[in-house]
Amino acid sequence: MYNHHISKFIINLIFAYFFIILFLGITSTISFAKEPPKIKTQQFQSWTVRCVEAEKKEQCEMLQTLKVNQTNLQYTLAYNAFKNKSGKIKESLLVVVPLGVNLQKRIALRFDGKNQLNIPYSKCETFGCITTLNNNTKDKITLAVFDKIKKGFEESSFLEIAVQGFSEKPVVIKTSVLGFKNAYNNLKSKIN
Repeated sequence: MYNHHISKFIINLIFAYFFIILFLGITSTISFAKEPPKIKTQQFQSWTVRCVEAEKKEQCEMLQTLKVNQTNLQYTLAYNAFKNKSGKIKESLLVVVPLGVNLQKRIALRFDGKNQLNIPYSKCETFGCITTLNNNTKDKITLAVFDKIKKGFEESSFLEIAVQGFSEKPVVIKTSVLGFKNAYNNLKSKIN
C-alpha cells in the first residue's frame, strides 16, 4: 500500500514535469516566432525612401548615405515627415557626420554653391556627430532656416556639406539632391 502511494506520487510528478516542459517549450517557441521587421526601399534618383514595418506599423524616411572615397568616413542625410500632436504634417532633417569634428564650429550646408547655412551640432554618439532640425516649432528663426534648407533640396542640383575638423581647412563633401520632390511626395503619401 505504501509503494502504491509513492508510485502514484511519482507518476503525478512526472506528468507535472512533462506539462511544465511542454508549456515552456510552447511559450519559448511563440516568443521566438516573431517575424523580423520588413524593410522596403524605393529609389528616387539620389534619394532612397526606406520603410520599416514592425508589429503592423510602418515607419518611412528618405535617406542618402555618402562615403568619402578610399576612407571609412560616412555621412548620412535623413529626411522625415510625420504628423504632430495637432495632426499637421511636419518634417525633420538629420545629418550625421564622422566623429572628429570641431563642435565649436557649425556644420555648413551650401546648395548649388550658394547661400551657406550654418547649423549647430546637437550631440555626438559612437557612430558620428548629429545635426538635427525640424519645422515642428514656433521659433521663427528655426522655421526660416528649415524652409531655406527644404527649398534648397527642392530647387537645387547638389548640396555641399562642410565640417571643420581640427585642421586649417574644412572637409567638404558634395552630393546630388536630385529626386527630392518625388521622394518627398512618396514619403508624404505613407504618413498615417
